[in-house]
Amino acid sequence: MHPALAPSIAATNQSATASANASHTVNLPSSISSGDLLIAMLSAYSGSQSYSVTVDWPAGWTEFFEVYADSGTGRLTIAGAYRQASGSEGASITVTTDRSVLAAHNSYRIVGAADPAVQAPEALSTAYITSGTSIDPPSLTPTGGAKDYLWLAVSGWRGATLTATGNPTNYTNAIEGNSGGTATTGTRLRSLRRELNAASEDPSAFTLSAASDRRLGVTIAVHPPIPSVDITVRVHHTNASGGDPQLITSASTTITGATADPLALALGSGALQTFTSADPRLLRMEIEVTGVANYGSFVLDYDGTCATNKCSNLNTPVVVVPEGAVALAAVGILIPLVTAGAWRRRRVALRARQANSPFPKARRALSKGRPSPSGPDSASRIDGAHSQPPV
Repeated sequence: MHPALAPSIAATNQSATASANASHTVNLPSSISSGDLLIAMLSAYSGSQSYSVTVDWPAGWTEFFEVYADSGTGRLTIAGAYRQASGSEGASITVTTDRSVLAAHNSYRIVGAADPAVQAPEALSTAYITSGTSIDPPSLTPTGGAKDYLWLAVSGWRGATLTATGNPTNYTNAIEGNSGGTATTGTRLRSLRRELNAASEDPSAFTLSAASDRRLGVTIAVHPPIPSVDITVRVHHTNASGGDPQLITSASTTITGATADPLALALGSGALQTFTSADPRLLRMEIEVTGVANYGSFVLDYDGTCATNKCSNLNTPVVVVPEGAVALAAVGILIPLVTAGAWRRRRVALRARQANSPFPKARRALSKGRPSPSGPDSASRIDGAHSQPPV
């Protein structure tokens, strides 16, 4: 599969709860459209209770991290949630905490990200409960290996008057929510972005202008969309000249990097499997590409020895592509795939029957090999095929 492009940030916003409250109005980015990925984060600090500040998100939002830097009565929490936009979102959401606190909020609108129902953003955190000026987000290894990820480096700390004097290397476009307060009250939430193809990422540290004894660092990976190709495969048997096509089977599927190799098709039974030397038949496979998403592609591999896992013999394939997809050829679509080793066994059995046939015509057909394509149908004719894994 051709790798999809990294997700990108289309808009951001930041806001704050400047007077202690358990209800927090988190501003969302502008121009939200259906399908956008929304990420919202909240940092809250409490200095009066000996248990963690907990966060609840409105319906339709899925929390993917909630982390704590807690000691004694000093309690710092950062939480993040995502939503795939419907386009009907308003300008803000209301997030609640278990007590009245000062809070800082950041939000992102991201385009070109994976559907979170298929692959959600991932996060990992580091907490500090001793005094210091460094916040080093941890190394994160997302699911799926190296991809063009959008990475976010996030930091939150106690002390609203403390500022960030250093950011992680190669991270840009900082946004920062500030609750207001003093050097020991309130909180700030700072986040930056980076697009990078890597199997893991370890952002370098944030640096603060003065020491804080409650600090949190978070690394977030937003996955690119999954490339895919939708296909319909039809298998016919024909006479020796390519005529009289009889449909054996058809199937539709979506090819991704996780698709099994080979894609097996059942060839029917009974009359569909009964051929005689008086009526030799060829197998013909047609592949129609019905949709391409996120630079999806796959390679049709055929003709080779069984030792190379390409135990087949396939005439030059003809692939039917929908008119709207033709323009995508310029971005390197490689067309298609498929099928089962059962066809090779059928071919061997057919040739054996022809070789032993009492009919001279059948033996002459065997010695001449298979006819070149000449039928009226534009689909390829095959007597076996096998796929390679999508790349």
